[in-house]
Parts: sequence; structure tokens; C-alpha cells
Amino acid sequence: MDGSSIGNPSLFDFGSIIRDHSSNWVLGYKGHLELSTNIHAELETVQSGIALAWRKGICVMHVETDCMDVIHLLNSNKSDTHKLGSLIHDIKWLINKN
Repeated sequence: MDGSSIGNPSLFDFGSIIRDHSSNWVLGYKGHLELSTNIHAELETVQSGIALAWRKGICVMHVETDCMDVIHLLNSNKSDTHKLGSLIHDIKWLINKN
């Protein structure tokens, strides 16, 4: 999952690929955010990828991102006070969904 922008905040494009356990391509997607910060866009990318995988019936997954800030936010307990807390909460809920 990854995104790119010119500036911060800026217009942002993102996309991801979903592969199976043998690294074969299953599906890909892309999206666009009108005005976003890098962290917001990276979190949106993770959330949309996990949600899409669930909708396609993929319930066991390994998520990769190159954004250490996202990893720290998802591993912290401070999402309630973060300005993107509801998005962080949604991602954590998807990750822990049974």
C-alpha cells in the first residue's frame, strides 16, 4: 500500500495490490484524496485496502506499509486523542475483526 503527493497537505493519489499466500496478484485498487496530509493519506490507504480485502472474503492478511508514522500510530494507545483518531480506530477494528 502506498501513496504519493506533491506537498503536504496536497492532492493525494494512492493504491495497493492484494496478493495471495503464494504472492500471486489477486486484485489492485487506486484512489484519490482531494486535500490530505501524508499521514492521513497513508492511513486512508491502509484502511481502504483492509476493507476491500474483507469485502472480497480475504480475512487472513499481512499488511505492509513504508510509513513508520502509521505503524507507530496503529501500535499506540493514543488514537482517542489524535486528530485522525476515528480513522485509526476503524483500522484497528478491521485488523482485529474476526
